[in-house]
Amino acid sequence: MRHAVPAIVLLAYAAASSLAPFLGPLDPAASGAAAAWAGPQAARAATSAATSDAFGPDLGNVQYRGELKYGPAGYDTDEFSSRLARGERLSARIVSPFQSPLFPTLELVGPDGTVRSVDVRSRGYGKRLEFDGFVVPETGRWTVRVGSILQTQGKYAITFAIRAAPPARIAVGPDEPGTSAASADLDFDAVAGSSVEIRANAGRHTNVSISALVDPSGADVAGESGPAVDSAFAKKGVVALRVPSLGVGDGTYRATFTAGAGHDGFSAVARVEPPARPRGTKWLVADEPWIEPLTRPIRGVHERSVRIRGLHFPSQPVPTVQFGGIPGTDVLIDPYGTYIDVAPPPLPEGGTYSVAVVLADGQAMQRDDYFYYVPTPRADAIVDRAGGPVVGGSTVGGRTVRIRGANFQTGIFLRFGESKDVLPLILADDLIEVVTPPHDAGSVEVRVLDAYIHDVVAAVRYEYKDAPVVSFAPYTPTTFSAGVITPVVLAGGNFERSDTVLFDGVAVATAWISDSRLTFTVPPSSAGPHTVAVLDRLGSIAVAPPILVQ
Repeated sequence: MRHAVPAIVLLAYAAASSLAPFLGPLDPAASGAAAAWAGPQAARAATSAATSDAFGPDLGNVQYRGELKYGPAGYDTDEFSSRLARGERLSARIVSPFQSPLFPTLELVGPDGTVRSVDVRSRGYGKRLEFDGFVVPETGRWTVRVGSILQTQGKYAITFAIRAAPPARIAVGPDEPGTSAASADLDFDAVAGSSVEIRANAGRHTNVSISALVDPSGADVAGESGPAVDSAFAKKGVVALRVPSLGVGDGTYRATFTAGAGHDGFSAVARVEPPARPRGTKWLVADEPWIEPLTRPIRGVHERSVRIRGLHFPSQPVPTVQFGGIPGTDVLIDPYGTYIDVAPPPLPEGGTYSVAVVLADGQAMQRDDYFYYVPTPRADAIVDRAGGPVVGGSTVGGRTVRIRGANFQTGIFLRFGESKDVLPLILADDLIEVVTPPHDAGSVEVRVLDAYIHDVVAAVRYEYKDAPVVSFAPYTPTTFSAGVITPVVLAGGNFERSDTVLFDGVAVATAWISDSRLTFTVPPSSAGPHTVAVLDRLGSIAVAPPILVQ
């Protein structure tokens, strides 16, 4: 992580360096002013570490050679991290070479993201800091953070050592003869991926077994083909079980032993070996990755490549890009290291996730709330503006309909059968309005598409048919008298048996003669013009010339 700092800090550092022989060690633990100045930074960094999916190079029995270096976001800190089990002992020593301007700080951050109290010793005028044999008090991810006094920058070497936790043990005394069977629990801490050897030694007259082995959630630890306890081996008062990988969860595991009635006592031990951790000497890349900040998250979908912009993205070896802690695929790096193209992994749609770029050496940068998985739209029903169901419309199109569904967002468009794409008016994330395009007669799919290759077929279809038409002079007879019931033949086209004539907006008795003739009855009416229209089963209306009643 990097932070901006005023130029005056550099002058302060120069003064402090020239007076170092007289002022003593430049150790934040020994300098109240330095600790107070660094406090807000430590708090911010601790919060970031607690929520991060990218943790930095792994702790182990290893030495890292690195550098704190000014970057695009300001001053630098380095973090080293690992999942540690309660009882393990962690030691760390950082040395800044004499020629390096760096005066380092060393902090230990617990699984909850808070800086923990640890006895950091300072030597060599603050150029060497160390703590030894810190007993891990709780199982989880622990982080060692390297910073600097007055934001000095430069090269350093940091060495870690982790010693195993002592084996967990219990001893159970003899039982009274004739009593019922007894059980005892042996608790031990481990991190996921650790192996464990469990062994119980019983007296000559005791039959003891491992009846259960559960993980921190209380579920049975799995073996190759069932619960791991099924593979326990028992012979002559000894029962043993080896689990090569505790694959689920960090925390406290529990083995339960059962002994027969009247047993004469037994003891049990659990020896845990953590998963492989780095060893030897490793060099860290000086230029850490940097992700460009954004005001709004990048939008995208699973498997469709997106571009992450920033700096210091190496092409060899290719970094890992994590979305919410899950690696993406098909990573391509700009030759200048300024952007990464990557396909996001499958994650729940509609969520916003962090993005982290993790180098092969474990150094990383993460931006929280950086990528938004665009949800798949859903189309459930076609309705009119009043909310009534719409089955279809005229082949000439032009009907205003609404689509009810979900996840309607900017960039969507609709396609009716083989029509051209139609842009809707988004009224809400569950309601859009569209004017139907022209289409040949027939029942067609309605599809909702967007720029993220979503292609969703609506739950209902839309039927196109030729709408009824009315001739220019359609009526036989052509004259109508007030107050008289008059049978009428209406001429036109595309008539169906289900069509209805509306007289002054009210349906009247209608009979089909042919696709060009309908008959209806003009009810007793007052003198003057009266409207006539033909309504088909899909809601299309053909307006006829008005009837003039005399």
